[in-house]
Amino acid sequence: MILCDKVINSINKYLKVSNHCVISVGIYIKGRTEYITFDNNGINNNVYKYDIGSISKTFTAHLVLKLHEEKKINIYDSIDKYLDLKKGKYPKIIELLLHTAGYHKLTPIEITIPNLMLKEYSRRNVYEKIKNDDIIKFLNRRRKHKVGTYGYSDFTYAVLGLIVRKVFNTSFGDILKRFIKEDLNLLKTELAYETIRDIKPYIKNIEVEFWKWNKDNPYLSGGGIVSTIEDMLKYITNQLE
Repeated sequence: MILCDKVINSINKYLKVSNHCVISVGIYIKGRTEYITFDNNGINNNVYKYDIGSISKTFTAHLVLKLHEEKKINIYDSIDKYLDLKKGKYPKIIELLLHTAGYHKLTPIEITIPNLMLKEYSRRNVYEKIKNDDIIKFLNRRRKHKVGTYGYSDFTYAVLGLIVRKVFNTSFGDILKRFIKEDLNLLKTELAYETIRDIKPYIKNIEVEFWKWNKDNPYLSGGGIVSTIEDMLKYITNQLE
């Protein structure tokens, strides 16, 4: 694998952040994939498990579109067709998928603020304590929906996770796990609550916590997946081809 000087310089910059830093880089070129891993001991071909963060949202979107194809969900329906909400005007599922539901400023402040005060955002899962009933409560507060422009939102994907949960009447984590293994055939990709990582996260040589989840947390749909560079290259290939 040949990387340009700009990429190599960026990698070296981040390796200096911590003595424990590990970076995996994958490349897709016309159906062919390669990967390489960098750490402070040099270059190797080791495969590590990483939190993939908000890339998890693309898995949730893929799952929702599959359910739409199977006619279990209609993405052009309003969300109150699937959720027990007070009478009002709510966004359509497709607006949630596209981050145009107008919910980008809707964050459960009373639950997230304590975590933000105790730890920095990158050091602790600010959504760890949120439950499915909390999402319903927040939605009922925002019943006058206006179609908005694009506004990136973790909350909208929590709503999607809750809708999928309602359709199957089981935890979203179990549904997503089955989809990853059986439909996407990503055997090394897991949910964050069921795996032990090979590396520990560090910020400036200070060890920090992985984000903790339980399998019925609605925000799991937006950031709760752990994967390897091998599986991510398989996923990218699948999406592109």
